[in-house]
Amino acid sequence: MSDKIPVKKIKEIPHQSARAASAPTPVRRYRAALFQTALVLVASAFAILTFCVKTMPSFAIDLQITKAIQLINFPFFASFMSLVSWPGFAPQSVIITALIILLIYSFGLRWESIIALVAASFSTGINLMVKDLIQRPRPTSNLVNVFAKLTDSSFPSGHVMFYIGFYGFIGF
Repeated sequence: MSDKIPVKKIKEIPHQSARAASAPTPVRRYRAALFQTALVLVASAFAILTFCVKTMPSFAIDLQITKAIQLINFPFFASFMSLVSWPGFAPQSVIITALIILLIYSFGLRWESIIALVAASFSTGINLMVKDLIQRPRPTSNLVNVFAKLTDSSFPSGHVMFYIGFYGFIGF
């Protein structure tokens, strides 16, 4: 029985931290309203961008930005960009996500682990739905330097959607 006491204390630490960091009700309401407003604005901006991408085959600025980024010739930049994008590809994206959710769950944060799972699933589901709706082709190697040939549509970016929808959620 004495060996379970330290584990119980360790599991209680996140809950104590959450209680200590809780703000008064008016502050929580203000933050909730601010978050909801930001969520509506971001969703609206995404809807507008999706409409623009669907109605226009491509934007000249997309190609200019891609070429400008590909002109960056700092040492280790290409390696850094590969490292940043690596967690967004399967199977590591699934493994890392599962490990993070299990870690959250192991700390006794059951509700938070469920929400993390919902965030991961929701961002992936929205991404697949919009990709199917838009079906925007990826740029070809005669336009830009193609690092890896991918077969799915280019909009929206699966990496960006997942990083914001899951890792961004974890950051909050």
